[in-house]
Amino acid sequence: MKTYCLVIIGVFLLLPFKIRGESYDVYVNKNYIGEEDGSRERPFRSIAKALEFSPSGKIFIYAGLYEESVILKDSAELFGESRKEVALNGALTMEGKNLVKDITVEGGNIAIDVAKGAKAAVENCIVKKSRSIGINVAAGKGKITVKKTDLYDNERKAMYIQAGNEVEIEDSNIFDNGEEGIDIRAGVIGSVRGNKIYGNKESGIEFIVGSSELEISGNTIRNNRASGIAAQFYQESNRAGKIRIAENQISGNNNYGFTCALPSGGEPTFWYWKDSINLENNTIEANGTDPINAFCHIAEAVDDNENTDNAITDQPVENRQEDAHLLMLGEENRPIEVDITQEKADKEKALAERADEIEFLFKESSRRATADLENLTKRNKLALFLFGVGEYPTGIMKKEIEKDSVWLKEVKDLLSQSELEEQRQSLTALSQEIENKIKYYENILGKEISRTALVRKLAFLWVFLL
Repeated sequence: MKTYCLVIIGVFLLLPFKIRGESYDVYVNKNYIGEEDGSRERPFRSIAKALEFSPSGKIFIYAGLYEESVILKDSAELFGESRKEVALNGALTMEGKNLVKDITVEGGNIAIDVAKGAKAAVENCIVKKSRSIGINVAAGKGKITVKKTDLYDNERKAMYIQAGNEVEIEDSNIFDNGEEGIDIRAGVIGSVRGNKIYGNKESGIEFIVGSSELEISGNTIRNNRASGIAAQFYQESNRAGKIRIAENQISGNNNYGFTCALPSGGEPTFWYWKDSINLENNTIEANGTDPINAFCHIAEAVDDNENTDNAITDQPVENRQEDAHLLMLGEENRPIEVDITQEKADKEKALAERADEIEFLFKESSRRATADLENLTKRNKLALFLFGVGEYPTGIMKKEIEKDSVWLKEVKDLLSQSELEEQRQSLTALSQEIENKIKYYENILGKEISRTALVRKLAFLWVFLL
């Protein structure tokens, strides 16, 4: 009996501490009628009024639709009664060290706008139906943490993390957005782990390599209209990055499982992508184009067992209609519907864009090489015979052959996948142009080898005769 009494007394003594630990500074209830003072018994009817009363407080919000725009400053925090029952229809701006938890934020041009330098956290929320971006983080030395949150039906990107920030995105569902699921700019550090990213109309994850330090691991990245993961190079952010991409399931994306791109041109070093990005133990399969874009020079650079290391397999688009229905949309449990006709159109568009990019890079590289080798055509034939082409021009031609061979392989891959006659003709012409250039340089280098051998024989004969 004494034991039971002690237990009951103990629980009774601890209870106030538990209540105090879960207490809030201000309460909000849209449906309350009466005099307001922000207490639990007489809550404010608007979030804005609660923040005016307590700019740095912990604010608890009861169920209801709150049609207002809210700005969080200092250390203000919002806690909803339930993310399914508390909805903020309007823009939410986070300017300080702020937390938003258990709330739905919808509508507005940007649903959640994180100001420069802010330290913001979004936990167990729903962010949906913005007219532009779900969560936007301004460039600067801020930090965004997103955990256990669903982001969907935003007209553009679900998340846009601008340059210089720290990011932590975990255990969230990011789907059915009008552009990328997650778009990360240059110089960002942090992690993207354990998320489900699918059904977005561009790539699942897109990031700029330059000066970024990211771990992208344990994610399921499927059925996005462009590529699963897209790495980008910009000339103004041309420093190498430190990117680890590990243990992700990447499948069913319309373009590549993993790709590299140069959205505004530029020319990274041949091994830029390989030096910046490490692929480990990913499963990459059933993507529309290839598992890994050959332009990245990653698969062939790592080792001969890359396919085994990353479980890379391939499967045509036509065979994954049934597979596409395996993904379900978060809590709403809606299946993704895949329009195979639209998939093919998107695939052809992606092929055309990549072909245009290769053609641009090829012609720019050829133009620079031609300018560098211009003096060769002006040199005396006897001088060329006696002294050769020279080490510098030889190096240029070898480098051009190496790059052109990679582009030629990719163009032929694109040609094998395209079903549009006009595009096939364009790819065939580009392939022939690249082949002709390779043969031209190989011919010059072949003559150089023959010339060197002949000059050596003549020099030996001359010494012998003397």
